[in-house]
Amino acid sequence: MTKPVYIRKFSIYRYEIPLKTEVFIRGVPFSYKQGLVINFEDAEGNKSWGEISLLPPTEEKINRCIGWIEKNFKYFLGEIDLSFLDKSPEIKFATGSAIDYLNFNTDNLSDISIQVNALLAGKFKSILEEAERKKKQGYSIFKIKLGEHSLITARDLLTEVRQIIGSEAQIVLDLNRQWTLNQTLNLIEQISDKGILYIEDPVKTAKELPNYLDLSPIKAGIDEFLEKWNIELEDICKNYLEKIVFVIKPSILYGKEVWQKIGEYKSTMKVFTSAWETGIGLRGILNLIFKKRMNIEFVGLDTYSYFKYDIAKPLLPMNFPKISSHTLKEPFSIIQGALEKIHSQEI
Repeated sequence: MTKPVYIRKFSIYRYEIPLKTEVFIRGVPFSYKQGLVINFEDAEGNKSWGEISLLPPTEEKINRCIGWIEKNFKYFLGEIDLSFLDKSPEIKFATGSAIDYLNFNTDNLSDISIQVNALLAGKFKSILEEAERKKKQGYSIFKIKLGEHSLITARDLLTEVRQIIGSEAQIVLDLNRQWTLNQTLNLIEQISDKGILYIEDPVKTAKELPNYLDLSPIKAGIDEFLEKWNIELEDICKNYLEKIVFVIKPSILYGKEVWQKIGEYKSTMKVFTSAWETGIGLRGILNLIFKKRMNIEFVGLDTYSYFKYDIAKPLLPMNFPKISSHTLKEPFSIIQGALEKIHSQEI
């Protein structure tokens, strides 16, 4: 049973980490990743951390988030009622993760391993080099981000990646809602022999999803659309349960209505994926998976490998195709000088 937590001190920090290669996040190019972390200290002096990872991680979104937290600082002190964060899922995830760590008990973790997919992102050459590296590390599921590439480039890239990883490996394509329905269907005609598990966010709008699902032999991964859950999208999901995959970002969806709704679709394939979190946020996601014993096909946490360094130590063992709950049993700490303090308050 979770014991009540009384927060004596609350602090917020920001970080900036350079990336190994330029990547597109929600259609915006980034060569570094910014974000926020929060720190709680309870009445006994125990400390814990949570991460707020906003998408896309622009300066404007981060500053707006800081401003909102500073206006509501008093609600993060004492006994916290998470309901005040119902409309701020990114902050709610970070807060819930930090509180969970104050109550952390390794006995509550399921003793299982979960498969991790490799992420291939960036420019043509970088994707091929990463495919070679991840193949040698033993990965069997490869997610290729193609949203910013042309149809011809995407086709050629997919052909070369398949040659590198072999015929047995599974491939997921991520179009990030950057392609039209016709572009996506055109690509499918040219790659019908490539063995694609599903295409994530294959069209630009939710209205196009039924047409895609009717015309395509490849399942649709529903990711960014979930952030604007409505009756229209719910009806689409109900009508095509066998042709969709829920691609769930816990740090973006945590506590929202859609979080509960997705759980009702027991037979539909589900994948957890990151929002470019550091080791702090990824530990929060893993804790959620292993503590709740969630039925997830695999996880997409390989964004971590694109960071030049982490703000937490020890580093997560993310260069392997599987990860287990044992990862969470080792305490972590913040690397000195990795964070910039924004605000702190105590009672």
